[in-house]
Amino acid sequence: MRNVYHHLKNRVEYFSEIKKVLKPKGRVAIIDYIGNKGFSFHRMMGHSTIKETMVEDLESSGFKLIKDANILPEQNFLIFQIKI
Repeated sequence: MRNVYHHLKNRVEYFSEIKKVLKPKGRVAIIDYIGNKGFSFHRMMGHSTIKETMVEDLESSGFKLIKDANILPEQNFLIFQIKI
């Protein structure tokens, strides 16, 4: 999922539903603009999400963070896996 997360409503419910169609140990990768790092058009327009929000939402949906790629200068790149 790339640059979509900030548009989602009811994120916990959304990812809980996604979890139902994934295989055991299924993964979700999320790329979204960093929500708390300086000035940018994306943050000004509300097109960003802080990493802590994504982690909290996905953990509440039954996922765990397995990788913070940290390779994009203005975006989070997080990979989550279904908790077993």
